[in-house]
Amino acid sequence: MPATARPQQADFAAEAAQLMLRLGLAIILIVVPTGAIYSRRLLFTLVPVGVAMILLGALLAPGRHALLPSRQVMFSPVVQALVLLLAWAAFSLVWTPFQGLALERYGKTAATVALAVAAIFMLPGRTRTSNLNLMPIGVGIAALATIAVAIALPPELRELPDPEGTSIERAALGLVVLVWPALGALAVRERWASAGALAVATAGAATVVWVPAALTAMVVSALVFSIGSSNPRRVSKMLVVICAGLIVLAPALALLAQHFLAGRLPPAVAVWAQPYFLWAELIRMEGWRVLTGHGFDMTVRGLASGYLPAFTPRSLLFEVWYDLGIVGAIATALFVSLGLLAAGRLPVPAASFMLAGIVCILVVAFSGLATMQIWWITLICISTISFTCVINAHPRTARPAARVMPDAPGRLRV
Repeated sequence: MPATARPQQADFAAEAAQLMLRLGLAIILIVVPTGAIYSRRLLFTLVPVGVAMILLGALLAPGRHALLPSRQVMFSPVVQALVLLLAWAAFSLVWTPFQGLALERYGKTAATVALAVAAIFMLPGRTRTSNLNLMPIGVGIAALATIAVAIALPPELRELPDPEGTSIERAALGLVVLVWPALGALAVRERWASAGALAVATAGAATVVWVPAALTAMVVSALVFSIGSSNPRRVSKMLVVICAGLIVLAPALALLAQHFLAGRLPPAVAVWAQPYFLWAELIRMEGWRVLTGHGFDMTVRGLASGYLPAFTPRSLLFEVWYDLGIVGAIATALFVSLGLLAAGRLPVPAASFMLAGIVCILVVAFSGLATMQIWWITLICISTISFTCVINAHPRTARPAARVMPDAPGRLRV
């Protein structure tokens, strides 16, 4: 083979790899957020297709050996905490009452997480600007489409005819989560005016659709972003104390709330507190079940079968404790804490945007609007892939300052 043919083949392979990567990211970051307005099935169908294209692009790349995850990444504390949480959830399938349904749901959850991890490991170490622009483009199109659909449809028809029960409210919730990596992509390029317009469009979509939990999550995460912009490491440590404390001490807080507030609240407020009073009663009746939990997927199946009352708490805090017990709660708190600390160590401004994105996800999960549903797990995976692209686009080094050199003897000064 002539020597000149090898560089040409390498160029063709590199162009094909970039094309497949861009198509995969476009499907995940543009098509999925907009398509979620009309059908939830697109979320489950297109995300694996997009990940497959990313993996194919990594295999076609001439330097694909450099894309394999390093030993340091594979055995990082965050990955180990995630493996621990998934392993305990798998072990709890032994004693869950609905083993068949729980095993099916666990398989889907684990497969979704595995696809996201594979896509993250196969992303190139440097994100091109053209790929970085896909995030704000996708969120912007989805926000405008959500506003248009919300205005065009009357309130009684906002539940679109989908057998999976997809609603425009779920699409607005996805926008609130995905807007933070999109804003980070614009911030890396210092497009602050575009970032402000995108944030306004997303807030407008959540307001027109009227999803109070999504608006609350966006306000809280915006507050975290504004505080964390100056010192993200310190803010990440503060968030670890708050979030990990809520996860680990949630049952104690429910017991204290019932002891001091039961029978003393106005009727309007007591309705909101009743689920947590029920949680306190369940804690007293469970005994050793607090240690192991009732098994993965028990909360969802218990509500569907009538085993649990309709006013059972829908928060992630209750679901983790009731399904996985104290071991699962500690593993969840560890995973969240390590993720927050890792985000705080990122360069500015990527650190503040990622802290805001994590807090946004936690606020939604703690409120009970979305906890462990497959569509929600998939949305978190898309957000993680997006943040990885933003981190890889951030400058690795700073340009050194120019030094003034003294003129050599006899050299003319220009």
